[in-house]
Amino acid sequence: CKWDNQPAPIIVHPDTGKIALKNFIELLEKAGVEGKPHPADPARCIEIPHGISLQAVPGYADGLFSVHDPSTFAAVDMLAPEPGETVLDACAAPGGKTLLIAELMKGRGTLVAMDTHEDRLATVRTNMTRMRLPWVRLAQGDATKPGTPAGIGRFDRILADVPCTNTGVLRRRPDARWRFSVTRMQGMAQKQHAILDGLGPLLAPGGRLVYSTCSLEPEEGEQLIENWVKQNPSFRLAGHKRLIPPACQTDGIYAATLERV
Repeated sequence: CKWDNQPAPIIVHPDTGKIALKNFIELLEKAGVEGKPHPADPARCIEIPHGISLQAVPGYADGLFSVHDPSTFAAVDMLAPEPGETVLDACAAPGGKTLLIAELMKGRGTLVAMDTHEDRLATVRTNMTRMRLPWVRLAQGDATKPGTPAGIGRFDRILADVPCTNTGVLRRRPDARWRFSVTRMQGMAQKQHAILDGLGPLLAPGGRLVYSTCSLEPEEGEQLIENWVKQNPSFRLAGHKRLIPPACQTDGIYAATLERV
């Protein structure tokens, strides 16, 4: 409760393809901005003080950095996209994890960022433009309905960063504590299950699907994944991870790696 009632810090990640972390910190220092490596992921994340507009941080206009809590990296690390692969970020808005995937792919391969509504895709488009990523494809589509986004066949990797009750990020989403109910959680779990049903057929044999949520409820995490794998024997659970604040010093998340056999 104490953790959730504290203001969340502002944490940025410099795009290592454009600038080294050390050089980015030097850039901040020259501009009089105090940046320090975040203890949860000091090699990739820098915490900057409150009261500074992101647009005023050096490198913003040039797309040198993006904003991420260190927990964001967990699902992308498990996805482990490689240059040359075909990758789908199925619930992409606002596009934070898409940026991290694109960084690992180094501009080679096909990366599709999909979301249901055009206004949410507009936010993704803005982020891709600022970060100088014109090669990322955007597609409007419903992850719960089987289909092939952007006219592509099956994908090597799929990230399903699903909508959830947000119980792991209450310090960033204080309104979520007032919207939570058992009924709402059950409805979210049904939608999450439907998203996996819709995305499963899009994964190529031998491919990897990472399910992630910022909820700490087992009904949206371990229990859901266990039930889905039982119903889909062509998939196996290859590993999962849970981060629970404040011990992790990050937002709370659950992520699971599913492989198609």
